[in-house]
Amino acid sequence: AVTPVEPVRVDQGPWTTLDQTLPPAMLPTLLPDGHVKPTRQGPINLMTLPAVLHDLIASGATATLHVSQDVRAKSITFVRGAPIAADSTDREELLGNFMLSRGLIAADQLAQAIITSADRGIRLGDALIADGTVAPHVLVEVLNLQLRARFLELLGWRSGWFAIYEGSAPGEGLAL
Repeated sequence: AVTPVEPVRVDQGPWTTLDQTLPPAMLPTLLPDGHVKPTRQGPINLMTLPAVLHDLIASGATATLHVSQDVRAKSITFVRGAPIAADSTDREELLGNFMLSRGLIAADQLAQAIITSADRGIRLGDALIADGTVAPHVLVEVLNLQLRARFLELLGWRSGWFAIYEGSAPGEGLAL
């Protein structure tokens, strides 16, 4: 693991300490206390993130990749190299907004599902099914589209911080 005072070099630039290279807000604070330490972590640049994703997929890893950039964060879970789940703090990528922006549900349907979700203590997707707004198979298709969109959007990141937690199963990572 890299510490804030450890020497680092980005894109063949000069050697500096990590805390001089990145603003304090970008230093890794991805998981709450008590979680395992990352097996690999570092700053993101033009080449880092695609290489990290390639390594996870090509190696067939079961791991969770956490990426943060300013106030945004994403978590992608891989099982045997396949991305199977993605969480995001980006409001536009949340399920309700994702479906609303694509015309898959109306604003009043989203509002009702939010109420149902809160009243019953269930996830929004389950509330959309319970309210009869979407069929289960449609929700699965939407969740797959959402995973793809989150993954593809991540490929555009040119700065930030990544951390890999190998062996993390779904549900063990950061709840975003």
